[in-house]
Amino acid sequence: MERIRGSWLIWAVAALGLLLRAYHYARNPAVWHDEAAMLVNVLHLPVSGWLGPLLHDEASPPLFLLLEKAVAAVLGDGEYALRLPAFVAGCLSVVFTALAARRLLSPLWAAVAVGLVAVSDRLLFHTCEAKWYSLDVGVAAGAIWAVIATDRWPLWKRCVLGAVVAPVCVWLSFPACFVFGGVLTALLPAAWRATWSQRTVYALFALAVVISFGLLALGPAKAQRTPEMNACWKVGEDFADWSAPARVPLWALTNTFDVVRYAFHPFGWPLLVPAVAGVWSLLRKPGGWPIVCVGLLPMALVLVAACLGKYPYSAARTVAFLTPGLALMAGEGLRRFWGWRAGKAWWRWAFVLLWVPVLLTPAGYTVRRVFDPWERAETDRAAAYLLAHRQPGEPITANHWEYEYHFRKVETQQLRVEHKAEASQQKVTWADWTKQWAAVPRHWYVYQSGTTMEKLPEVPPDPLPTGWRWGKPVTFAGVRVWQLLPDR
Repeated sequence: MERIRGSWLIWAVAALGLLLRAYHYARNPAVWHDEAAMLVNVLHLPVSGWLGPLLHDEASPPLFLLLEKAVAAVLGDGEYALRLPAFVAGCLSVVFTALAARRLLSPLWAAVAVGLVAVSDRLLFHTCEAKWYSLDVGVAAGAIWAVIATDRWPLWKRCVLGAVVAPVCVWLSFPACFVFGGVLTALLPAAWRATWSQRTVYALFALAVVISFGLLALGPAKAQRTPEMNACWKVGEDFADWSAPARVPLWALTNTFDVVRYAFHPFGWPLLVPAVAGVWSLLRKPGGWPIVCVGLLPMALVLVAACLGKYPYSAARTVAFLTPGLALMAGEGLRRFWGWRAGKAWWRWAFVLLWVPVLLTPAGYTVRRVFDPWERAETDRAAAYLLAHRQPGEPITANHWEYEYHFRKVETQQLRVEHKAEASQQKVTWADWTKQWAAVPRHWYVYQSGTTMEKLPEVPPDPLPTGWRWGKPVTFAGVRVWQLLPDR
């Protein structure tokens, strides 16, 4: 009855999380660099190419690309349509966390746990981008809720459900293999006590996970891992550095704090302490083992993968899926801290002074982002301006692949996107490009800086061709647009 009466608080916090996600989705921020690369692969690469190296050294679960392709076919290729899967997954992650917290914790601490997910700045960012990280979080939160909600089911029925769902999730979300590793471990004690027939069903569930993961790891995931992608992840930072084994334990500890900091950006790393206390508390309760396994064991599996150099373990978007489990563990740990000296007024005041600021900091940062959103170059406004003033047949040069998406309806031969000027695979050099279009009376040139704070050049970095002049530029946040006009 207490849980039923207190449910309004849990769902009020969940509603806040849904409202924040809807706000940022409706705000429709400009497409950013990696997001644009993903959209280019969805729109321009054939389905057969999704199993090999992707354009612009991207990586993506194949089913996510298929989902995006289906959405584009039904709803169109605009930002709202292509960001819809991430938005829906982000909302579901809040709902799944609320359902799990309601079963696991008393109303106040359940609301705290749900709030950590609801106002997470990083999760809000991922909810309004056409990338798969929000789906990672949805899969993780859904797995936690499923393990809790089916705790009274017979083992065979839980394993059949897992065997059906796991292959889809593994090919939809890279870290789903860690999540289902936690699920299998959660069910292991029940399988050990079960009959041989139920153990067989459990083995089939495990086999479905292993085969799905193996096919993904040896197929698309391996083919998509290019040298340029590998250069983004560094040994000693994202992976363990075994050339100095004595430093590995310290690396593991500091990066664990970084993982928690990413989940509860910007200063949420102290929440690792109550999360550990929550693990200890749950393991002492009947039925606590499955919850700990599905909630936090994936974090340990990521650490093992990082020690093997296979998956990064650091403050990066690849670990965003750990947020729901960490939030639930932290909620349980804070509940234990609060009740440790329940009759002591000084302890209650100490708790409030210590942990309330830690909990409010992510919320305050998220409120700030409502009025001061994440900095992004105004690629959408620059592209809209150019398309509104461009005449058919006028060529366009741009220096970032965002414009491959924004100018997707421009004829391919009229668009030159030079992300890396020194790249040998460039379609055509600047000099040959201007000669090729010498008869056209106006060209367009778009230059985007690395960040909105970086100073834009007064003139484009490419040399001015003989007989031409630069027109007056039009400037947007982080972007400048020029016309190349005949000097006559």
